[in-house]
Amino acid sequence: MLVAFTVENFLSFDQETEFSMVAGNSTNHPNHCVTVSNQAKIQLLKMGVIYGANASGKSNFVKAIDFARDLVVHGFNSVSFEKKYFRLDKNNAHKDTKFEFQIKLDTQIYAYGFVLRLTTQTLKEEWLVEVGESEDKPIFERTVLENGKSEISINLALDSNTANRFSVYQQDVKNNQLFLTELNNKNLEDIANIEPITGFFRWLKKQLRIVFPESKYAGIDFIGRNDTMSNLFTPLLVHFNTGISGISTQELDFDKTMDKLPEEIKTQLLTDMVSDTAMEVRIEGERFSLFRDKDNEVKIARLNTQHTLKNSNEHENFNLKDESDGTRRLFDLIPLIIDTIKSPKTYIVDEIDRSLHPELTQKFLQMFIANTTNNNSQLIITTHESNLLDAKLLRNDEIWFTEKNKEGATKLYSLEEFKPQHNNDIEKAYLQGRFGAIPFIADTMQLNWSN
Repeated sequence: MLVAFTVENFLSFDQETEFSMVAGNSTNHPNHCVTVSNQAKIQLLKMGVIYGANASGKSNFVKAIDFARDLVVHGFNSVSFEKKYFRLDKNNAHKDTKFEFQIKLDTQIYAYGFVLRLTTQTLKEEWLVEVGESEDKPIFERTVLENGKSEISINLALDSNTANRFSVYQQDVKNNQLFLTELNNKNLEDIANIEPITGFFRWLKKQLRIVFPESKYAGIDFIGRNDTMSNLFTPLLVHFNTGISGISTQELDFDKTMDKLPEEIKTQLLTDMVSDTAMEVRIEGERFSLFRDKDNEVKIARLNTQHTLKNSNEHENFNLKDESDGTRRLFDLIPLIIDTIKSPKTYIVDEIDRSLHPELTQKFLQMFIANTTNNNSQLIITTHESNLLDAKLLRNDEIWFTEKNKEGATKLYSLEEFKPQHNNDIEKAYLQGRFGAIPFIADTMQLNWSN
């Protein structure tokens, strides 16, 4: 589970800024919390909702998490560093950028972070610590010297053979490579006592999921061919009143369908195909899935939605492109619910309300909580939808705001800072500007459009 995330000097974030999923003093909705068992005083929230005006920094917060995760999981070559620092202060090009994740692994909280210079794409510091109630216990600490060499101290109970292996790993790591990445690219399966190192990397790679407005669930077209997924998916579509009574998959002629793509794109898709993964491809506005059958032959399929005919038990098949924007958005989001039910995940969804009716967005959050009460899944969203500012739906400590100061830097703060009573009309107070984070729009009569 995510405990906190810190960012400094990245996009619209100038000064060090922290977002926290540690529960505050609110007693509302106790089922929205998970207790850290070895630190009974700490409870973590299952949900976080970030509000703010357009261009206030909500999406930049999500991009910061995505950027930091990609650096760890995929390496420095996987991201673009160009002008990612806070550009509204000319001095910031020569200042360091900081990222830190705090997460709960099993019963313990760990913090992993690093400092780097974006303009030179070089690392300055890196650390992994076990967070204690009174003091932290370092797992490893790294400082990169001016000559590019790293000084790394490792505080793990390692036998002599393993200590020698780690010594070699320390010498191999470069100043444009994270030590956590380097270690997890090695075969560590035979090494004991390094779960914080492998567990943190595994959480970033497999349990942290980020969904942008344009993100699509890659395996969605296979729901119609997977009975387990279909049995979970269809009732959810019915629950959201989409009018869809069923789903199925139609396999198409591979050559005729793929011939609509440029040859270089088709070649790249086939090169990227793996045996156990569905790959989504868009052709002339429609969504298809590529997959390999049991004979390793590449096939292509299209998802159909089914609508029951009036006064009949028969149904009519529709292409997904024939459905409304809101329904298509649900096809991107419902797998999130299914995924968080199957195993603990932390999902961060930017602009969750894109193309969704306010009531559907509210239902979606309710469904997430109702179906993940017994596991450690989390859902963090950004939204403009003030309809969600309801004490019957959210706790005060689950609500955050973004706002830019006069220098153009994003400020991120919690509703807890205002100490509102949970029976107050939070939405009304927000729209009145009591909490900030709403757009200021000048009087249109002052724009002199008629001149």
